[in-house]
Amino acid sequence: MCSTYSAFSIRKRKIRFNLKKNETFEIPHIDDLKKEEIHDVWYQRDDYERMKIQFIPLIRKMMKGEVIEENNQQTVRGLEFRTRDGAIRRQHNKLEGITTVIEEQDRQHNEDELDNEQLREAYLACSSHCMEEAYALGKRDEREVKELIAAEQAETESSAKETAEEAIISEVTVTDTKKRGLSKLFKSVRPGAILDDIKSIAVARRAVVGQAA
Repeated sequence: MCSTYSAFSIRKRKIRFNLKKNETFEIPHIDDLKKEEIHDVWYQRDDYERMKIQFIPLIRKMMKGEVIEENNQQTVRGLEFRTRDGAIRRQHNKLEGITTVIEEQDRQHNEDELDNEQLREAYLACSSHCMEEAYALGKRDEREVKELIAAEQAETESSAKETAEEAIISEVTVTDTKKRGLSKLFKSVRPGAILDDIKSIAVARRAVVGQAA
């Protein structure tokens, strides 16, 4: 099986906690829940059976290599090992890991050793490709989520821009309407009539001035 575990390098991992965003939620124990609440919260056997039945059409499409559209109603995430090839590969990974650990235990027993860290490294060496696949899958999900968020932001910005443009167009239309109304108003008044009014005002003013004298 895996005989290269001694050369397997272990990456150190660190975990950090953000104490500024520390929230706690009280989860009631199952013994403190009523039967109706348990049925509403926890999956029952019939729920799992119903899920399996719903998965069958998707799994058949996956086995045929058909393109499946991901949406809120269906997804192939988690169904990779439900196909025939996926199930065989998963079983192989399990057996390989178990066999490697048993062989290492036998070796340590024959050599009168007890090294749990060596057992750990042996198993990690055989399951490293599983971790790499899981990591790649997680990175793919991350990219898809970022693309979805970017698309939603772009759609929001586009909608806001269209709303602003519609407001500007509406304002310009109102202004043009007012201009056209004033133009019609001035056009309805004859220039000669305006001059007659001005002359009348001038004559009346001279008359008033003459009376005052």
